[in-house]
Amino acid sequence: MRATLLVSSLGMFGSGTAMAGPLAQAAANSLKAWWENEYLNTTPAAETPLWTVNLRTRAKPDECYDGTPSPFTASSNGISPDLSVLDADTGLPGGGFGFEDTCNSSKPKFNENYVWGEVRTGNDVWFGTMANTQCVITGGTKIIVPTSPAPVPPGRLNPLCEFDQSWNAANMGPGFQYIADWRVPHIRVWRNGTGELIEPAIPAGADMDRLEDTLGIRFAGKFGNRVILGGPTIAGSVGQAGINLFIFDSTNRQFLKSCNLPQYNDVRRGVTVPRNGTDNQFYFTVRTAPVNGSGGGKGAVVRWNPTASNLCQFSQVGNLDNMGGEILQFGNQLVVGTWINFSRGPGSQSFQLPVAAGLYVSPTLPTGGLSSFNQNGWKKAWTITTNWEPDYVAGLSETLGAMAVYQNWLYFGLMMQPNIVEIVAGQLHSTGLYNFDADNDGAYDQSDMLAVRRGASRPAALFRAQGLGLRTQKVEVLYGNRYLPVYNRQSRTYTAPPTGGDTAHSNKINAASKWGKAGFDCLGTFYIWSATVSANTLFFGTASSANAFQFTNSNPGDSAWADFNEANCQEGGDLMRFDNASSAAKAESRTGLGNPNNNFRNMQPGTSGPIVGTANASNVLFDPADPPGGWELIELTKP
Repeated sequence: MRATLLVSSLGMFGSGTAMAGPLAQAAANSLKAWWENEYLNTTPAAETPLWTVNLRTRAKPDECYDGTPSPFTASSNGISPDLSVLDADTGLPGGGFGFEDTCNSSKPKFNENYVWGEVRTGNDVWFGTMANTQCVITGGTKIIVPTSPAPVPPGRLNPLCEFDQSWNAANMGPGFQYIADWRVPHIRVWRNGTGELIEPAIPAGADMDRLEDTLGIRFAGKFGNRVILGGPTIAGSVGQAGINLFIFDSTNRQFLKSCNLPQYNDVRRGVTVPRNGTDNQFYFTVRTAPVNGSGGGKGAVVRWNPTASNLCQFSQVGNLDNMGGEILQFGNQLVVGTWINFSRGPGSQSFQLPVAAGLYVSPTLPTGGLSSFNQNGWKKAWTITTNWEPDYVAGLSETLGAMAVYQNWLYFGLMMQPNIVEIVAGQLHSTGLYNFDADNDGAYDQSDMLAVRRGASRPAALFRAQGLGLRTQKVEVLYGNRYLPVYNRQSRTYTAPPTGGDTAHSNKINAASKWGKAGFDCLGTFYIWSATVSANTLFFGTASSANAFQFTNSNPGDSAWADFNEANCQEGGDLMRFDNASSAAKAESRTGLGNPNNNFRNMQPGTSGPIVGTANASNVLFDPADPPGGWELIELTKP
């Protein structure tokens, strides 16, 4: 079973040493039974592919793993010289070699596993990478909360995480050794017209130094004949300061300039606003850095105002209460979906609780675009805790996912990282705001935490809206659960909805979904991660794993639910499509477009179908029969 994108640290805020209490265990069992019954009664859309899958290019092994498959065995730095050239069309080794032949007696290692930022301009697809993402995020938790347990590799070493035991630890700055699975990111261009994969040169010196201090290339956008890509600095990745941006000429694919913006510590998505058929304005979303070490960075929308003499000219045009995430144009306004923003408290190493995520709408776009005078004119039109989620912990843990405009509707999904509810609940418990000790024995133990995980975790819901921010605002739930588990103060744990539901467990729309349960009717779908409209069809890409939230410990053959899930919700991200606005989604793929380790991080409209950039956490090819790890760039074409 594929490992989840984030490793849970169940003991992060609890002792984890007490014996399991009977009340907590009973709650966990009751929640397991409820989730299984809830999804046994769904009808997941079966695969009905219309497009042809074309693997255009993919990551290649960039190191060899020399050790035995055990924790903390350092991989070698480098790869054997017998690595064959990759075929430009398939991205696979040519010349009769397979990936297993690239490292002699050791194992090929695919450090680059995310197409993290992606944008199309003309026939070119520009994208940036991120290496060993799950390992870096897990290690970063240890850096932000030093009292948390040392991170350990997940089961099956898939991905294989070495943390501070990696050969790269010696190259990391002081205090950053736990994210030594990090590698320098790459900016690449796939030329659709020729099939070439190139990497534009960045000059040595200050510009290359910036790339070598970038966590990954999370952001990509185009504005006229310029392309801009970037990501947080290594320090920015753990809530400190700085993002790095890299600007290129899209016509000749030449590097132009790099910029560092120390007032921000993350950057996510951008949107080009056209006028009269040409690019007129460009905006992107960021997280603001803490001021004077006081903690509590929020979010913002930034406008890029390049001139011939100053490409690094930016202005802040929107203030948000959380990190800015997805951004798009809807009518004559911009809409931003926010991400929860954990940060350190003043003088403390502990997390501050985030503000609930939601949707912001901008002021009406003036002819000349938004300026700094518009910073405080944005309106939060929809909030997860107010407008959807009945449980406080779940509501603080969910974030806004992919968005798209399709047939006069704004479609938007939710996301939840698999370990976030433990962090939120642990902070609430440690400060005394909530008590999750179901057995009242003074210990917040593993059974208590399992009940919290099963009670507050959520598959990803999908909505659509019209008239955001107006009195006539309308929001429909397309895929979601009518009733959900909630925390009960009397029992100090989570309760499942009763048969038939009740008011306490009802979603705040107070309505059943239009077409199905959250996760497109699959319990393990936790990210609605990417979206695009191509060939008059709306596509959504997801991330999923059957064991992401430990909703159930049932395996195929153990129960009717497990057998049903195995048959209908196979491993691999789902690529779902809406052929129109009046019928339910169909499954273009339920299995990662042929690679069950794939999830769908990015999508761009192609000439006849979407161009998909994947995330694939599998980084060591222990068995040549297994699907290879690393990112893939896939184009769908309609026959």
